[in-house]
Amino acid sequence: MTTDAPTPPWQRWTAVVAWMGVIFWLSSRPSLPRTPGTPPDVASILGHLVAYAVLASLLAWAIDQAGRPLAATMAIAWVVASLYGVTDEVHQSFVPNRDADDFDVLTDAVGAAVALVAVWWRARQRTARRRPRP
Repeated sequence: MTTDAPTPPWQRWTAVVAWMGVIFWLSSRPSLPRTPGTPPDVASILGHLVAYAVLASLLAWAIDQAGRPLAATMAIAWVVASLYGVTDEVHQSFVPNRDADDFDVLTDAVGAAVALVAVWWRARQRTARRRPRP
């Protein structure tokens, strides 16, 4: 049986905090596993893009409230995800064999932005389908 009941806010925020925990845990590792044959820089860039795309999407889902403009939700989600990227790099500066990298912060922000553009586009598509046609 399926239901159209909205997901309670506490569940949405639990998903956000859990994903932030995953990012923190990965940042705590002195080295990360990667696919054989993948250059380290490519693996790092893709990892950052995906991790922060997921985080931004979860943040947008958690922040979303009826009546709030979609642009405001997206802006808040992007700022929070990007700031978490900064704190992640500071955290990494204390981990052996890791360091803080400005490029990683930029990659995190880009990953978040790309995901939020996709979320925005999908929301606009849904809204357009719900509008009555003249």
